[in-house]
Amino acid sequence: MRTLYIYIILVIIALAPFVSVAQTSHVAGLEDNKEYVELLKNERELKFQEDSLSKRVAVIRGKFKTDVENKAKYSSQILNIEGELFDIRSKLGLISGEINSIEQEFIIESLNSGKPIDPTALAPKRDSLSSDVKEFIMNSIFYDNLSARDYAVLKKVQSTESSLVKYVDIYTTNYNSIAAIRDVYAVEEDIIIADSLYEKYKSLNSLNSVINDTISNIWSKIYDNKVYYYNLVLDKLNKTEEIEKFGKKLASIDQKEVGLIGKYNSDIICSYYLEKQMLLESEIDIAKVFNLDAARDSLSKALKSFNRLNYKLEKIDIKERLFIDYDSVEFFKPSKYNYSNPIPEFEIPLRGTVYKLLVGSYTVKQSPSIFRGAYPISYVKGENRRYSYYIGGFRTIEEAVGAFKLLKSKGFRNPIIVGWIDGVVCDVDMDAEMGRDGFAYRVQVAYNGTLPREVVELINESTVNKDISRVNESYTIGLFNSETSATRLSEKIKALMPDVNVTISEINL
Repeated sequence: MRTLYIYIILVIIALAPFVSVAQTSHVAGLEDNKEYVELLKNERELKFQEDSLSKRVAVIRGKFKTDVENKAKYSSQILNIEGELFDIRSKLGLISGEINSIEQEFIIESLNSGKPIDPTALAPKRDSLSSDVKEFIMNSIFYDNLSARDYAVLKKVQSTESSLVKYVDIYTTNYNSIAAIRDVYAVEEDIIIADSLYEKYKSLNSLNSVINDTISNIWSKIYDNKVYYYNLVLDKLNKTEEIEKFGKKLASIDQKEVGLIGKYNSDIICSYYLEKQMLLESEIDIAKVFNLDAARDSLSKALKSFNRLNYKLEKIDIKERLFIDYDSVEFFKPSKYNYSNPIPEFEIPLRGTVYKLLVGSYTVKQSPSIFRGAYPISYVKGENRRYSYYIGGFRTIEEAVGAFKLLKSKGFRNPIIVGWIDGVVCDVDMDAEMGRDGFAYRVQVAYNGTLPREVVELINESTVNKDISRVNESYTIGLFNSETSATRLSEKIKALMPDVNVTISEINL
């Protein structure tokens, strides 16, 4: 069953293209940019490799579906090729980001009003224009009512929309791949496969973040310029009613955008779709006013197609799974552990947080019988070669405190809560966690002289707001709310001062 499940995962992953970023065309005007041309060349080479591997994996996938006896072999091959494909696609993503950056900078510089634009290079000849053509801005009302430079800028922003659509498509494709990863990752039991999926998710998410910014920068230039020049033409032709209508639509879109902030996966994608939709509607209105029937029909078809697109992409934030076994404490008679089922070694998790209860540290492995039937138990072999035994596994200190009280009731004399955060052991302030129970404890160190600096530092590091006082030939540290905390400190002091008598005294409050 487990093998079949892996096969299903492989099919799902194989059917989801993780990144689709190759670009086959470049922006006019960048032909002399050596870095840009070299990037395009590298992109084409990687794309060729991607296509080749994709064909290979398609053939193997076909065999995977039909050749039942060799499914294990084919599944391994698919995983290896998918890994190669992901590496190539990751490189394509990085190259695409560099290409996007160069193109974006070039486009923005071209639209910068402080940089001269050659109108004759961008604007069509007068006789190529008409009073009614399908391409909206090719109609003569714009050429006749805008300066040559303004019309050139309008043409320029119009020409950038195709690249913008490409980036939106890439973003959406990557988003769909992330959604596929989410569904598989949520149920994957193999930590190696799960980690691989999570790394792919992070790469795609990072790439989409870059693409999101690219879309924002390019679209803001397109949108702002179109709104400005449409209003300019309407104002010049005294179309007051249309200007007011256009203004109301702009205000309405602003309100809608504010209402959608933070609700979906990308505020930028939401803004793009809403603003693009509004511009198409406004362009249809303008075409109707000026009897541009061919342009209006073309725009109406574009709007109908655009309205079918989904911009409300649900948020996807995949939380890394930690694969930590959390278990409450139970007791069994006889013990669940025996010769054939020994107490396992605890593999300290490198990520996440877990708390356990230390119940003893020994020079040799112990028989399960001494732990009173507690379950689950695990051990850690320390650098000092001692075997430390732990009971339970808890997400929070509160859960661990509850287990501490249970173990005390079962006869465990001095369990200690120990935590690991991202693979690093951390001490738990038992005083703060346990609270007072009618008794207090203090540590007494029989020492005539000034305490060594390392001992004072140990006390300060191991306790919070504990007084150190000296009476005759003895030091007193405390008070402690729990015997466990006092015992833990006393053992640390003994390790530094093995020849000194360190005791714990109980005070009835």
